[in-house]
Amino acid sequence: MGEGRKSERPGAGSRFCGSCGTARKVGLWCVAAVAAAATGVYLSGSRSLRGRAPLEDGPPESAAAEQRAQPGGALSGQTGIEDQRPAPGSAQRPSESVPQTPASLYAEAYQVLKRLNERFPNSPDATEMMARLQSISGNTAEAVRLWKEILRSNPDYAYAHVGLGSVAAKKGEHEEAAEAFRRALAIHPQLTATYLDLADSLVKLGRVEEAAAVLRKYLEMEPRSAAGMILLGQAYLQSKEYEKAKTQFEAAILVTPDSPPAQYGLGTAYARLGQSEKSKQAMARCLELRSKLRSVTEDQRSLNDDLGLARENVEKLYSGAGRVYAAAGDLRQAEELWLKAAAVNPKGVDCRRQLVVLYRRSERFQDALEICRQLIEIDPGNADYQRVREVIQGRSRP
Repeated sequence: MGEGRKSERPGAGSRFCGSCGTARKVGLWCVAAVAAAATGVYLSGSRSLRGRAPLEDGPPESAAAEQRAQPGGALSGQTGIEDQRPAPGSAQRPSESVPQTPASLYAEAYQVLKRLNERFPNSPDATEMMARLQSISGNTAEAVRLWKEILRSNPDYAYAHVGLGSVAAKKGEHEEAAEAFRRALAIHPQLTATYLDLADSLVKLGRVEEAAAVLRKYLEMEPRSAAGMILLGQAYLQSKEYEKAKTQFEAAILVTPDSPPAQYGLGTAYARLGQSEKSKQAMARCLELRSKLRSVTEDQRSLNDDLGLARENVEKLYSGAGRVYAAAGDLRQAEELWLKAAAVNPKGVDCRRQLVVLYRRSERFQDALEICRQLIEIDPGNADYQRVREVIQGRSRP
């Protein structure tokens, strides 16, 4: 960490409220601010393939990223990207061993983020990721301190507002949480996961119509989000719009057929519509899915859930850390972290999106195709990945 700023080492085994862990997700190709200090060129994410090429040059992720690229700033001394380029074939390298317990995953992540903050002591992005890790680990007071520290010098730093909102939501202070989430979205409207956080707080405040409007906007941006569909279905149930609720739960089941909440919501909607036989079928399916979950011992399920959650959280942290290095022009370190994130979470999407952006920009088409193959395997229903692969295949042909 930077001088004058100390951080507590995170504790082990704590569970994480997903609000802050998903704050970085901003679109199909999340921000990959791959910059060259000598040229000032960035790769922008926060844009999908719809209507625009995925790998165009664009503005930096935030004012903070722009500040980092200025001469004499925290990154002065960078000489360009050529000597920082990763070697071709990296996507094919065997991945290093991955810690197999939540405690060891978080301990390793702490060391990664500690080095990140030591290298970039004035980077709000680096500070925010350490704050996020502290929140994950249950060190709420330290997380809040770090987020407030960011806002003192960067009042428009959206991710810090998201973090403070997530803390308020966990305390049940949903009015304060909703205000924080709205501030974040006013600054950065592409923080898609924050729409879910805002809607959840609005539902808990009984402001169902507002929540439904937020969720409809979110689903325009993330049309395959089962979580968004389920929450919107629940909002429609509360507002007694049962046909709309049924439609949302049915759509969620198409995306995640084994979701007990989606089946339960569908059964409830059918019951409210007077379709008792269909309601019984959906509720029976919900009970069947829950029974399968209970077939695993409580201890084993808890271990599996904690480890899976830790993998998801750490993957997001490594992906974000890679973006900070990329914005500094250190593409080799960025790639190393994105590959590490992919090894930590075999189903991680964020890190793989970053790698596709990097490999395509570096004209490493075979590596890009390998990562596209992995993305298609992870989410075969996402047609965007197939389109990207076809574009890259066209570019790679002589």
